[in-house]
Amino acid sequence: MTTLQLLTIHLSTTTIMATATLSLWRKMPHTSWRGAALLCLFMVSFLPVNGLPVAGYIRGVLGELSLCSVVLLTLYLHRQLHQTRQQPIMPASAWAIIAVLGLVYYPLSLGLGMVDPYQWGFQPVLLVLFILLVASILWLRNQSALALALLLALFGYQLTALESENLWDYLLDPWLVAYAVSVLVHRGLTWFKKSRQ
Repeated sequence: MTTLQLLTIHLSTTTIMATATLSLWRKMPHTSWRGAALLCLFMVSFLPVNGLPVAGYIRGVLGELSLCSVVLLTLYLHRQLHQTRQQPIMPASAWAIIAVLGLVYYPLSLGLGMVDPYQWGFQPVLLVLFILLVASILWLRNQSALALALLLALFGYQLTALESENLWDYLLDPWLVAYAVSVLVHRGLTWFKKSRQ
């Protein structure tokens, strides 16, 4: 495992721990304290417990997050910690792209159909071109968070920031797809309740 891969694991773990403890962060009065707390969480991820760092335990339970998840979690944390009053990180249409892609991709990759899209991630020339096209369209439509996540995932793939040699592992993970579906369900239910009033 390379140094970059280790740092990616610890960054991923730090974003998970920070997101999980977000309510505590909001009570911190100064942004500099929040930055110090984030640095402490990053250092905690290296602490060994029975010979395995804390990051290893979290990774063992949750699996490895895609770089898209790490980027989106980081953007979410940045907004929450700096208390900027803005729109959600991504509009419903961007979450719909992730949800539909994941709901089609995972069953096919697990053998439900005749096509195995996971194989496309090992020699991803066409997949890279498609992702660059999608990221460009998203950027032009002011959906910069997902565009940035896709571009950084491609960059991480080029650097082999994860142990996987498959581009799909840099783009999607089950947690991201599950969250995207939950966002759409929540927004759908909210819209339905408002329309009934």
